[in-house]
Formats: sequence, C-alpha cells, structure tokens
Amino acid sequence: MPAASALQIPPPANWQDFEQLCCELWKRIWADPETQMHGRRGQAQHGVDVYGRPQPDRQFAGVQCKGKDNFAAKVLTEAEVRGEVTKAQQFTPSLFQFTIATTGPKDTAIELLARNLTTEHEKEGKFSVSVKAWDDILLLLNGHDDLIERYCNVQTSAARIAQVLGPRFDEINERISATLKAQAQPLPSALGIRQKLDDGTTAGREMQFQYDGFLAVARSLRLAYPQVPISELPWPNNILVLEFADGISLRVHVLARFQTAATDVDMMARFIQQTKSGGVLAQELVVFVTGDSSFRHLSDYFQKFPRYGTPVAIATMNSNATIKEWLYLP
Repeated sequence: MPAASALQIPPPANWQDFEQLCCELWKRIWADPETQMHGRRGQAQHGVDVYGRPQPDRQFAGVQCKGKDNFAAKVLTEAEVRGEVTKAQQFTPSLFQFTIATTGPKDTAIELLARNLTTEHEKEGKFSVSVKAWDDILLLLNGHDDLIERYCNVQTSAARIAQVLGPRFDEINERISATLKAQAQPLPSALGIRQKLDDGTTAGREMQFQYDGFLAVARSLRLAYPQVPISELPWPNNILVLEFADGISLRVHVLARFQTAATDVDMMARFIQQTKSGGVLAQELVVFVTGDSSFRHLSDYFQKFPRYGTPVAIATMNSNATIKEWLYLP
C-alpha cells in the first residue's frame, strides 16, 4: 500500500472523530497506554484536548485539536495559536510539550510562529510548541491503517489483506500450540553457529539465546506448516518468510532476549511500528522469545501496550531450542 501521506485521505467527517483519532494516534506516538481525553465537553480544558506522558521522558504533553477544513474556517490563525498556547500554560502539572493538531493545510507563517514561541519558551523554562497540519498528521498515520479505517472512512489495502490473514494468524497459533510437545534434535546449522559463539561471556550467552530463539521459532513453523515454503533471511536478521499458496507472504520477525524489562518491550513496540510492511501482499508477525521468569510479566504488559495493529506472540523455549510455551496476542 502507498504511504498514507501519498494518498488523498480526507480528515474525519466530524469533530468528535478527529478528537478520538488524535487521542489514539498520540497514544501510539508517545507509547503511553494511559493517554486520554481531557475531561468532558463543557469543562474547562486549559487548551488541552488530549494529554499523556511520552516515553522515555514521562513528563506531561498535550494536544489541542482544531478542526478546520470540514468544521470551520480553513486556515489556522496566529491569534488562535497564541490563544491556545496561553490557555495551555494553565494546565496542571505544567506541560513540557504542546501540539496543535489541525485538519487545515500547512502554513509556513504558522510553523515559523510555533518555532519562535518554542525559542521564547525555552528561555523561560516553558513547553515547546508545534503545529501539525493534516498533511503532517497523514505522515504520522503511516503504519496505522486501522486508525485510517476507523476514523477517516477509507479502506486501506493493508486492511483488506488483514481480513484475509486474520484467520491465518489464528490458524498459526493453533498449529504451533499443537506442536509444542514435538521435540527435535538441533539442526546441523545450529552447531556451526554455536561454535562461533563465546558462551563464556554475557554478550555471548545473549547471542546464543537469540539464535536458539530464532531456531526454535523456525522449527515450530516448519512442524506446523510442512507444505509451506519457509525462507530465512541470513542470521542475525532473524526474519522468516512464509509463502502461502494464495500468493500472500507472512514475514515473521523473531526477537529474543532472556532477561527482559519494560524498556525492552518499549523498544520492541517501536520496532513493530517502524518495520510494519506497506506491501499489498505482505503482513507481519512478531515473535518475542524470552526466559521463563519474564514470560508472565511480558504477557501482562503486552495485553495493555499498543502493538500498532501487528499480531505478537510471546514464547519460551526448552534447552534444545524448541518452543516450550507460546502465547498469541492478535
């Protein structure tokens, strides 16, 4: 699918949908599942419609939504920008970042004003100011086809492919779950790579765990789909490609880390966002292989964390590089 920014996608047809779109989009941009709308209609909002705490700074940021093309005058004015910035200074606790999101067109004078206000605020220890026109928002929407579908009334190619592959992900989950008891000897290629890894160091053990995780997922997919061609990108790319008979391919990214923390999950979520395929006949699945002690923690965390429309599986493995436990999160 072409990037959202390259398509003639109109803004949402009503004000409430634009607010909700901004809330969902910035929740993902900030990687903060607690991002929310500010109060209810009619309450004083101090220039902020959406607020959250972006990773990794964890200070409060705010978004003011200004509907233009479909809702009011076409161009965001200097007076409006200054007025919203003044109101946002009353938000408690103080913001460190303030964005005005508008359905109107880009305007160099307004962008210059935002830069000048940011420079003034830096001297006074106040928040930065930015303006995101609809063209800018479309750039931010790249890879978030579900939001385009939901709020802009546009069906994307990726969404049509997801309709086809959605049941297939469930099938993959069922097939792999059925093969978890199947054990196999390490493949010859694994022995050659292990000889090159120094497992006497922390980095060496981590690298061996990464490779074993990739090997375990590859073996499980081969057991689950003996008739489907599966190609491997050379390690350490850690990508498996399944070519189904109907011409749709599935790219499986394997990330493995024995000890995991919330920062690792944040990193993985950003990886998912950045690597989502835009191809018409491609879809992504990310498998995260981790140690037993981290499995439950990650399971709970991923239930709440934005996955940008990409299915995720979390797995642990046995000592002979076979999958032991598998949790699929569509």
